[in-house]
Amino acid sequence: MSAFQPLPVSKWDGKTWVVFGDSNSKDGDAMPKYHHIISSQHNITLYNYAVSGGKWGQDPHLSIDSQIDNAISEADLITFMAGGNDVVSIASGDLPLGTFGDTEMGATYYGCLDYTIGRIIAKYPTKIIGAMSQMKRGEGKEELLQAMVKALKDVCGKYGIPVLDLYNGGNIHAYNQTFLSTYMPDGVHLNALAHEKILAPKVFSFIESL
Repeated sequence: MSAFQPLPVSKWDGKTWVVFGDSNSKDGDAMPKYHHIISSQHNITLYNYAVSGGKWGQDPHLSIDSQIDNAISEADLITFMAGGNDVVSIASGDLPLGTFGDTEMGATYYGCLDYTIGRIIAKYPTKIIGAMSQMKRGEGKEELLQAMVKALKDVCGKYGIPVLDLYNGGNIHAYNQTFLSTYMPDGVHLNALAHEKILAPKVFSFIESL
């Protein structure tokens, strides 16, 4: 980690950070990701429960809801980022998008969001919580993906949770081949350089604002 340039002093130095999410946040990929970079430079104790395939939809092993069950009970900062693995279920109709006000887990995407975010708040009622949207990927379905980001913002707005919109404001140019070859070779996952140059600075600024 010493190769990274030091980030500004963080208000989270010496604190504990819990991460929920999908493969963009999971450990074990033999490369430093945004939370590794930030936590290593600011003496933040990191507890990462993100898994490959992590989703908002109901799943006994992959859902954010199941990640909450395994998480420590005491933390200073909690963030979550997911959504990309729910696209197929919503596009196929297996998990309807639903509408704002849905609260039932597994019934609709809105319902999964509301139920799961409510559980996060119940587990950490006095702690700082921040949401990050899924990132743009070069696979089309723009209308659906925008609706999913809106759903996250709607539900987080209900609970007063700030959202970092990485889909619309992430500087991820997923339809540009030069960008993809430099930062997102598989068209889905950011590489180590992108985590260092793009994602870590954005997430750092975001958590500093919480």
